[in-house]
Amino acid sequence: MFIGMFGAVGAVGQLGLYAGMFAYSREHESQADSIGVLLMRKAGYDPAEAAKVWENLQLETKARPDGDASRSPFFATHPPAAERQQALAELARASPGGAANEAQWREGVKPFLRDWLHEEVKRGQHEESLALLAA
Repeated sequence: MFIGMFGAVGAVGQLGLYAGMFAYSREHESQADSIGVLLMRKAGYDPAEAAKVWENLQLETKARPDGDASRSPFFATHPPAAERQQALAELARASPGGAANEAQWREGVKPFLRDWLHEEVKRGQHEESLALLAA
């Protein structure tokens, strides 16, 4: 607020301050992803699955009618999805192994699929839903 008292110079200062705070938050998110990959690997899971989650998120985002144009990477509190997916894939390649447990996962989520599909349809984001279902 103090910086804002100086007109345009103050506004530019505030923008710089906000951008710095968001960059710091993005760095935390990147570090959290690294820790998450280590924990996945330690628990016996394939860390490559984390990159697949972000790949699916990108497919869903690109399927939106606006292509997610409303989000500005300048003020994002998280790394861009493509950058995050690539970093997770690189971390997974550096520490391969583990199990995806896809069959167990499918069996575990089976009781919830009808409700999830119903909620997905209620969202009204049909392009995103189709992208997810096709993935």
